[in-house]
Amino acid sequence: MLCSALALSVFVPAVALAQKEPPPPKPQGCQITVSEGRCSATLCGPIGNYDYKWGSKELPFGASTQCITVNRSGTYSLLLVDHETGQGVDKCAVSVLVGKCSNLPPDCSQAHAKDGMIWPPNHQMEPVVIEGVVDPDGDPVLIEVFGVTQDEPLNVEGDGSTCADAVIVDGQASVRAERTGDPNIPGNGRVYFLSFVASDGQGGRCKGSIMVCVPHDMGQADSCIDDGQFYDSLGDCPQP
Repeated sequence: MLCSALALSVFVPAVALAQKEPPPPKPQGCQITVSEGRCSATLCGPIGNYDYKWGSKELPFGASTQCITVNRSGTYSLLLVDHETGQGVDKCAVSVLVGKCSNLPPDCSQAHAKDGMIWPPNHQMEPVVIEGVVDPDGDPVLIEVFGVTQDEPLNVEGDGSTCADAVIVDGQASVRAERTGDPNIPGNGRVYFLSFVASDGQGGRCKGSIMVCVPHDMGQADSCIDDGQFYDSLGDCPQP
């Protein structure tokens, strides 16, 4: 008996399995990133298939790029527009602070004493307030007195025998309310000059001086004549 093997061929159809594509990334939403510098700031919207519409009163003509560079402090808004449909999809805003790139120094040309005349001559120290210094940028100004001179000797007959005639504490000056005046030394009033420096905290500064008068007589000759700034009001005090 003969045995034979029968080979059966079975056809199995190939089934192609469809691979699902990963879903597109979700939009990031409207979020502005800020990189601040001393003179400017760079603002960037999210990456995506967007058209960008920036707005601010600091941007009178608007902007339409993903990133913008601004040189003024303020609030900037961003509208994200779908590039395919032209429809707005999200909106956000951010406020930025941009530092100044340039600084103008204070102006000391109009400086003066708040009270330019001191009366009565009671030999007491009177504080002197300096006014009229302005800063073009609006920066706060610090005024410091560094020297005081006068046109009369510090301690002579007729001035009360007091000395010194000025003090400076933390940049603020006070001068003595006195002048020479008796039958032997009639006097024509005392003139003080205060030298000061004004600074704006941004590296700008100016120097100036102001005059303060202690008249010899109030109501009759209520003025002073400067005989020359020969004496340091802060200096050594000689004996009369």
